[in-house]
Amino acid sequence: MTYLDIFAESISHFTNIDKAFIINHFENFIYTNDCNAKLVRDVMWKKIPDNYAKTLITRLKMGEFADAINFFINCFDLYRKEILRQSIMN
Repeated sequence: MTYLDIFAESISHFTNIDKAFIINHFENFIYTNDCNAKLVRDVMWKKIPDNYAKTLITRLKMGEFADAINFFINCFDLYRKEILRQSIMN
């Protein structure tokens, strides 16, 4: 399971937007050459173990919509900072 699957599942839960529509929207968004689109692509296609993913989905659904959005914003920010850290180290 990927972060995109988790995102689609949690956003669908709060908004009643079809998961397939959410995934399609992201796939269309990431085909740009924009740096932010590359970040989204890199993060959202990361595979994580199914047992962890199911736990994460459950916890995101138990919280508020803002909690789910903030979780993904923090994932992007953490990944961006790690890229910056590695570029400085190299």
